[in-house]
Amino acid sequence: MKKLFLLILILASNLFGQGWNQIVTTDINEPHKTDIFTNSSAIHILILNNAGNIVYYNFNSEGIVCTTKTCTLETSGSFPNIVGTNDKIFAIYKTGNNIRVKYSTDNGDSWLTSIDDIQTTPDKDCNGVYAVYQEGLSG
Repeated sequence: MKKLFLLILILASNLFGQGWNQIVTTDINEPHKTDIFTNSSAIHILILNNAGNIVYYNFNSEGIVCTTKTCTLETSGSFPNIVGTNDKIFAIYKTGNNIRVKYSTDNGDSWLTSIDDIQTTPDKDCNGVYAVYQEGLSG
């Protein structure tokens, strides 16, 4: 009886267990810095490429890039960060003497910039940008 129960348990765990997709090689060329956020809709990647551009990529769970949702957010930037929830994605990065936030409410189809830039000055040297999203905070 114990062997039968153990056999049923092993079969059920293999039958209903989650599997992994194969390794996928992307067309992202030599990113200098990368940040990744994943929600139920896609895998969202924000990179700083070797040309200094901040570029957003949207991949499905099988690693296939959605070319309609790939875009350059900034032509000169640094410190890419991407965070969010199931219905909002925030791209945060430094450009010039400003920390800029762009966000999307449609999983990367379009990007909005209604959040004011945060200025950095020589007195407050910026040597990195770190972003965390928490539901329910204002400001």
